[in-house]
Amino acid sequence: MNQKHIIWSVAFAGAVIAHSAALLGFSSSPSAASPALPVVEHEILLMPLGSLEGAIEETTEPEQIEEPPAPPPPPVQPPPQPSPKPATKVPTTTAPILPPAEPIVASTLTAAPEPTVTQAISASTKTTAQPVKTGGNTTANKASKPPKFGVPNGVKKEQASYAGLLQAWFLKHKRYPHQARARHQEGVVKVWFKIDQQGNILEKRIEKSCGFSILDKATLSLLQKASPVPAPPQKLLATDLTFVVPIAFTIK
Repeated sequence: MNQKHIIWSVAFAGAVIAHSAALLGFSSSPSAASPALPVVEHEILLMPLGSLEGAIEETTEPEQIEEPPAPPPPPVQPPPQPSPKPATKVPTTTAPILPPAEPIVASTLTAAPEPTVTQAISASTKTTAQPVKTGGNTTANKASKPPKFGVPNGVKKEQASYAGLLQAWFLKHKRYPHQARARHQEGVVKVWFKIDQQGNILEKRIEKSCGFSILDKATLSLLQKASPVPAPPQKLLATDLTFVVPIAFTIK
C-alpha cells in the first residue's frame, strides 16, 4: 500500500511541475515580437485511486525471489547382497585310463576240408585197433579192496553176523595200555587181517591209524593174543576170508 501512495504522489508532483513550467514560459516571452509558439497541452488524466492501483498492479510485477536449488536427493544405496556361500568342492573321480582297444580284425573262416576216403578208413582202423577192456580187471580191483566193516568179500548182509562175533571176541581180549590211559589218548584203529578155515590169523596190518602209536601197537598185539578166532561158518569157507575191523579205545 505504501508503494502505491508513493507512485501516486510522484505522478501528482510531476503534473504540477509541468503546469508551472508552462506558465513561466508563457509570461516571460514578449507578446508582439516573438511569434506565437504552438501550445503543447499535456493532458493528465486523473484516475481514481482504485483504477490506479489496478494499473500499478498490472504494470508492476512482483519480484521473483530465486529459490536456492533443492539439494540433490541422497544416492539410493542398493541393499547389501548376501555374501555368496563357498561352493562345496565335489570330489572329482578320475576315470581309469584304459588301454586302447585293439582293433578287431575280422577273421576269415575257412571251411574245413572234407575228409577223404583214405582218412575215413584210417580212422575206422584206429577205432577197431583199440583193445576192448574186459571185466576181469574190474573184478580184480573189487577183490583187492578190503570189505566194509565186518563184512568179508562176497558175503551178503544176512551173513554178516560173523563180523559181530569177531567184534565181541576182540573186545573180550582187548587191554587198554596204561601209558595211553595216563596220557588220555583215545581213538579208533582199523585193522586188516586174514584167517583160514580154522580161524587162525594168518596176516594182519594197520589199515588206518588213530594217531597214537601206542594204540596201534596195542591193536596188533590184541590180534596176536586173540588168535585163533571163532571159525567162520560153512558158507564163508569158499571165499577169501579177509576182514577189516575197527578197534575203539575210549576212557570211560
